[in-house]
Amino acid sequence: MKRIHYAIKRLALAGLLTATAAHAEWTFETDFNDDYPDGTEVYGTTVVEWIDDDAEDGVLQLTLAEGNQNGSWIVDDFSEGQTIGEFEAGFRMLMGGNTSADPADGMSFSFGRNIPDNTFSPAENGVGDGLRLSFDSWDSGGGEAPSIEIFIGGISQAVAHFTGSRRLTEADAYVIDPETEEPADMFTGDEFVEVKVSFKGGKFNLEYKGLTIFTDLELDFKPVAGARFAFGARTGGANNNHWIDDVTITTFAVGKPVISSFPPSEGAIVTPNSPVVVLLSAGSSPVDTDSIKLTLNDEEAPVEISEDGVVLTMTHAPEGGLAPNTAYTAAVTAKDSAGAKLEFSWEFSTSELVSIGDPDLVFDFDDGDIPEGTEVYGNAMVEFEGGVDDSGVLLLTEATNSQLGSFVIDDFNEGANINAIGVAMKLRIGGPGEDLGGSSNPADGFAFSFAPDVPDGTWLAEEGVGSGISVCIDTWDNGGGRGPSCRSKFWRRTVATAKMPKADLLTGFDFTDLIVRVETDGRWSGLQRHAGFRQRAAEFTDFSNGKIGLAARPGPGAFSVQQWMPFQIAVKPPAPRR
Repeated sequence: MKRIHYAIKRLALAGLLTATAAHAEWTFETDFNDDYPDGTEVYGTTVVEWIDDDAEDGVLQLTLAEGNQNGSWIVDDFSEGQTIGEFEAGFRMLMGGNTSADPADGMSFSFGRNIPDNTFSPAENGVGDGLRLSFDSWDSGGGEAPSIEIFIGGISQAVAHFTGSRRLTEADAYVIDPETEEPADMFTGDEFVEVKVSFKGGKFNLEYKGLTIFTDLELDFKPVAGARFAFGARTGGANNNHWIDDVTITTFAVGKPVISSFPPSEGAIVTPNSPVVVLLSAGSSPVDTDSIKLTLNDEEAPVEISEDGVVLTMTHAPEGGLAPNTAYTAAVTAKDSAGAKLEFSWEFSTSELVSIGDPDLVFDFDDGDIPEGTEVYGNAMVEFEGGVDDSGVLLLTEATNSQLGSFVIDDFNEGANINAIGVAMKLRIGGPGEDLGGSSNPADGFAFSFAPDVPDGTWLAEEGVGSGISVCIDTWDNGGGRGPSCRSKFWRRTVATAKMPKADLLTGFDFTDLIVRVETDGRWSGLQRHAGFRQRAAEFTDFSNGKIGLAARPGPGAFSVQQWMPFQIAVKPPAPRR
């Protein structure tokens, strides 16, 4: 009976005089002839079916060629919780047989953390904070498909385009079939084709349908412990079969301690209250915690260390924060019990302090009531608990698909012309993953707007509204590359955009500061989740009868909790006191 096989090989490194731990590798394989194996789980529409006359040849069917299907297969960590820096995978794949005019939507192969025990959407984009291989068959209007695309987290690294139905634009270049010397077709019809994936030595390689798609593509994928593999696929109004078989995956452990993540990241500009958090993963031997040291500009910085398996989290969060407007060089050193050393350094800087001065209006929502002079619309509500320390909170959307909520504050300036405004609040954008209040790839975002024509109702939330000021936090890329981002708008025109990784916008269960200040000369400054920005509007004029609107929405296939609490506003000239 074939089910799952684990093979551990200790590779002796003979002839090396330095203390180097032996490397380890683990292999998982299944042919589905005996159903899906132990240590894995199927979700949604995924089933194992036997497709030969003898009922011996099992295949995993993520979707059939039917509408509105979504299936996933999750492979739990089979590497004993060790830190994995490289892997190889091979499987056979069928993507064809659509009964609609065009095939949709695609499938994916992912390796990383934050992979849910569930389906995920859009399944063709992959899931988790690691490496994702996307087979996207449906062009949503941006010319992005049919294609094979590589992501680290939600950030695209490379894309290979195939011939097929495209809505608006042709691709700049296509994968060429060497036999025909014409653009290649991504689909397989009713045949299985071989897929070979490898990430070794920092380089990614992919072979598909006998075609070399990516060769020695350099990726900045950090080693990770406790990661899982995931296959996912979906259909919509259009459909396709998405099947896999004969899966083999081999993982390779790192031999010495490595850095998995280190916010603030290289080159980041953050606010002074940002902590320095370093995730250090052990190699083949445990890390000597007494050897761990963090320095900032050559001065040792105290850290708190917590352990979770082979992963150690170092946190430097001084009570007074970091020095404002300062360039930092950070360095981490450590060694493991076998003597293997880690030395790592990077640079970041802090912004000026951002504040709004004395507020003219404050809402804390602690009584659970809608404040006087305000109104909620759509799915928005005020709750007396759920905020920081279970204080009151404004809930614009829950972690449910297809919601839309808004909160509108009437003009509190008695019709006066306002030429500057500052807003401070605490904000939560849930996710990634349902355990953190969102889907695996949360959507769609929210916006703050200050304008005389903010409507008494709801609107397309993350785009802002009205002919005044809007700050838009867009967590979803609709195919044009605009999101995830923070955008500033005036008179409905975008005046500045700061692209950000989605991970920098999501807060999980935590509330984080959002501060926005617009000066009389049109200068914008602010912060969101420790990321500072300074912008200057091309045009800025004052206006009267200004209303304030907050709005958020999730999409039909991806979602996120979006909450606000203590909300403070200051304006110039100062508003009459209430």
